[in-house]
Amino acid sequence: MTRFPDDDKKLIQFMRQHRPQPPSALPGLEDRILAAVEQPDQPQRSRPRRWYRSTWIPPAIAAGLLVSVVSYHTLTPPKPNSTYIASLETFVETSWQGTVTDSSDDDQFPLNDVAAN
Repeated sequence: MTRFPDDDKKLIQFMRQHRPQPPSALPGLEDRILAAVEQPDQPQRSRPRRWYRSTWIPPAIAAGLLVSVVSYHTLTPPKPNSTYIASLETFVETSWQGTVTDSSDDDQFPLNDVAAN
């Protein structure tokens, strides 16, 4: 065990002086413990299992699976057809061409002309 340095001697002295007293043992506690250990194993009385506590688990699992399957089928987007893909490709090509081509600075910053006036 690592010993800490005695940097806080006042704190250690205070803690030793004001430490709480442990509670006193109950009379006959040791005899009761030894008697319980020496007794042969007796089945512990368990509370009767209530039938309604476990009956909701299988339906809850089934409902969760049903909700996940239905939501997966309803929320997945449909596969795009070839005409949609072709129109998307042409859109991307035309919009990309607008970003790649050289244009004059006047077209990019039209507010400069307004500020100069």
